[in-house]
Amino acid sequence: MIGRIAAWTGIGVVVLAGGFLAWIYAASEAHFHAFPKPPPFTHPIATDEAAVARGGRLVRTRGCMGCHGENLGGEVMGGDFVNGTARGANLTLFLRDEGVDAFEAAVRHGIGPDGRALWSMPSFNFVHLRDGDVADIIAYVRAQPIVEKRMPASTLGVPPRLAVALGQDSAMPKWVASIPPLKRTGGDPQIARGEYLAMTACIECHGFTLSGDMPWGGDAPDLTIAASYSLDDFRTLMETGKATGDRELRMMSGVARGRYSQLTPDEVDDLHAFLRARSEEKLREAHIR
Repeated sequence: MIGRIAAWTGIGVVVLAGGFLAWIYAASEAHFHAFPKPPPFTHPIATDEAAVARGGRLVRTRGCMGCHGENLGGEVMGGDFVNGTARGANLTLFLRDEGVDAFEAAVRHGIGPDGRALWSMPSFNFVHLRDGDVADIIAYVRAQPIVEKRMPASTLGVPPRLAVALGQDSAMPKWVASIPPLKRTGGDPQIARGEYLAMTACIECHGFTLSGDMPWGGDAPDLTIAASYSLDDFRTLMETGKATGDRELRMMSGVARGRYSQLTPDEVDDLHAFLRARSEEKLREAHIR
């Protein structure tokens, strides 16, 4: 009798656990499918060498190769069985097979080709990319040799799916919608150019408002710290990854050497001008309070 009760109890536990897992999956998938697909991308795609070169610099300075590989053929970025595994897509095949509209939707809107929201693609970092820059990125990817390597889809484990199902986490389109608009478009042209760079290259680590405010945490600082860098020191940091005092920074040094060393001298100066202006503005606001 006791054995029979134990058996039925075990069956009940398995059924309940299975039902709970099924709910987690269904609720998280419902959320991932709750976002509308963006309109088609209609900007013309140039094919000249200048456009391809501009696209190549954008691919490097915006960090695409960090997730998708030097040849854009895809990379496994890590993870585990419990939480899932993130994989950067093979962009050469993705663009060829899915087309321009799907490519732009993934880059700037966080929507996959099947209409399902993406989870780990940092589209929030690219939402402000201009149409012309997106077109140049597409021109560059198109110009690359096709890498005949099929990447398996990323997986999402039970803990993050549970967070999504409970409304404690979200899909990329929600984070895209949380990015503030560019504020300097009508002011000093250099500062406006610097803001565009910062808001399409720096927020991936430094937060949606460059204040270290990532919703999922992180230890990248508020970029008011840029006020402590002279222009020469800032140029050195961007080019060599060496901070003031010839210091190596835990993450920024590698990022600077891999990405920001590809910025032009004028772009580095523009970025510094914006970050200094932003820091001074925040200091004035704090003083007023």
